[in-house]
Amino acid sequence: MVDRSRIYPAKVAGRSGSGAGSRGLVRPVAIFALTSAIAVAVIGVAVVVILQNSSRAEAERDALRTTEAYARAVVQPALTDAVLAMEPAALAEFGEQMGARIQDDRITRTKVWRADGTVVYSDEPRLQGQTFELDGGSLDVLQNGGTETEIGTADGPENVFDASDEEVLEVYTQVRTPTGQNALFEIYVPYTAVQAAGSSIWWAFAPVVVGALLFLWLVQVPNAWGMARQIREAQDDRERLLRRALQASDAERRRIASDLHNGVVQTMAGTVFTLGGVERLLPGDTPTEARDLLDDASTATRSSIRELRSLLVDIYPARLAEVGLEAAVKDLASPLQAREVDVDVEVDLPEEPPEDVAALIYRTAQEALHNVRDHSGAHRVQMLLAAPPDAWTLTVDDDGRGLDAGAQQLLAPGAPPPDSGEHMGLRLLREIAADEGGELAVGPSSLGGVRVGLIISRGNDSQGGRRGR
Repeated sequence: MVDRSRIYPAKVAGRSGSGAGSRGLVRPVAIFALTSAIAVAVIGVAVVVILQNSSRAEAERDALRTTEAYARAVVQPALTDAVLAMEPAALAEFGEQMGARIQDDRITRTKVWRADGTVVYSDEPRLQGQTFELDGGSLDVLQNGGTETEIGTADGPENVFDASDEEVLEVYTQVRTPTGQNALFEIYVPYTAVQAAGSSIWWAFAPVVVGALLFLWLVQVPNAWGMARQIREAQDDRERLLRRALQASDAERRRIASDLHNGVVQTMAGTVFTLGGVERLLPGDTPTEARDLLDDASTATRSSIRELRSLLVDIYPARLAEVGLEAAVKDLASPLQAREVDVDVEVDLPEEPPEDVAALIYRTAQEALHNVRDHSGAHRVQMLLAAPPDAWTLTVDDDGRGLDAGAQQLLAPGAPPPDSGEHMGLRLLREIAADEGGELAVGPSSLGGVRVGLIISRGNDSQGGRRGR
């Protein structure tokens, strides 16, 4: 097996075909579905809490309205000065009316207080006539009017016959006799009854709220899938355009290389032969300066021809099927060697790779050397082309200045397309390598500069995929 960690300091992944493209939608849509589900759950919990609190508050307001209704319809019409004076006959008649007209299972205790804290009437007869201190809130209601509620427990001295740790809702409101004497009407409602009433209100709205949130979530998921598919299709369209641009570029480079080779290179080659013939035909008394000038012109022309041929290799390489991958890759080193860059090319290929694999390796080596020439300022380059048992591998190391932060960001996996064409060649080759079942990595080199590494699994030769189309 290939030691990929030796070739790749940081692996660059890509998509491997249309099937992977569809599968690639699952993860982002699943993340969106999960996060939206969490958001819906949080909103649902918040709505539940708000509805529960609102329902409980509504139940408390209902108890308050009930107290006011009994106070205005039952207590106040029957309340007289004689009742407040606790005259037996008046009190007995008042008690009969209260018992007959206040029939509510939620109410566990009713009281009518005098301003001095005396319990004038209670449905617990043993409390009648007893005096207790009124607290500030109930005393304020008795004197100034209004209706108030208070949540507490029936464990005070005035509740000696109702002692309990259970919470109760105490509701009290002002009532008056015909002569204007103030009194306080109070009822007790178990808080469990208030909570039950609130729950009944909440359950009336809960299915609608929860159903609406679930429906919203269910509608979002297919929409998210559709948008993700559109984004992926746009990316695929962009890649297809880049491929077509690359193909058009190859065609244009082939045309330019052909024109140069058949035109100016042939003309300059003829000029070299002509200069050689002229030099042989010079008479013996020709001045040395003239011979030197002619020799310099011939040398400069031959040098220009070599540079043009290197440029031809750079612009458009020879057919790999004709010259072989090893010779073509070694030819790529010529332009750098002409610039006095030490290029060491090591090839260990027991057999020639398939044509599409050879083309990908060649283009990767070409792009890597272009970047060395244009960006690195390197003085030394090492290129290794090998074929371990399970893969074809290429590594190109240089001792240049390395990748800056911007280049690292552009060449990182999943990076968005750059605004300019900088490093576009490597970015596109990464996608092509992924489509061919290979992997392209760009990272730090052991020489101190940049390493470009390509690995193509040999298993893909027999698995088909994009190969052989």
